[in-house]
Amino acid sequence: PSPEKMLRVGRYAFFFASSLYMTIGIFGYLTFTTDTLSDYLLNDYKHHREVLAGGFGLVISVSCSIPLFVHAGRFNILGSKAATAGGADGDDEQDQGYNPLVHNDYDDDEQKGKSAFLDDGDDAVAAHDLSWTAFLLKPEVMHIWVTLLWLAMSYGISSAISNIGIVIGILGSTTIPIIGYILPTTFLIQMDTKNEYKVQKFFALLITGFICLACLANL
Repeated sequence: PSPEKMLRVGRYAFFFASSLYMTIGIFGYLTFTTDTLSDYLLNDYKHHREVLAGGFGLVISVSCSIPLFVHAGRFNILGSKAATAGGADGDDEQDQGYNPLVHNDYDDDEQKGKSAFLDDGDDAVAAHDLSWTAFLLKPEVMHIWVTLLWLAMSYGISSAISNIGIVIGILGSTTIPIIGYILPTTFLIQMDTKNEYKVQKFFALLITGFICLACLANL
């Protein structure tokens, strides 16, 4: 497909999604008026089957997405070791797809650390601490405690916040403007080296600025 056709499809999709959201929002407000709660899970839907099915689908969606987020966060944390180890001497490893989840490069560090402490005559407590630290930094061990830490943080946040409307408001005022407006506008400005599309840039900056102000006011 040509860029013109892709742009046309994007416009149709944006118009359809915007119209659908506006229609649902307007008629939802006219139907429930002031009885609508910011935490939409607490609204009284009169046990409608469609709403119950939607709630069940929401639970399934969130349950399936949690492992994906945990995996991404765990891989980023473990990847910091790969970035450190893959310096000038580790370029070949990175080029071959270095995976900190399966590659074990901590045994040598552990042995070197033990030798350094023992050769210098340090006490057994310091050597034990170093051995324990090296054990915790092993990929298979980090895989476990990073996962548990990530789940504990998620559970702690969900337990501390009793109104899902707060979470939706924060996400809607931070994540959506960054992904949908700030980053695309930045890419447009950085990629256009010939100083073209001045009108598009102007309106992109204008809309992005308006969205950012609205989001800041919502926070």
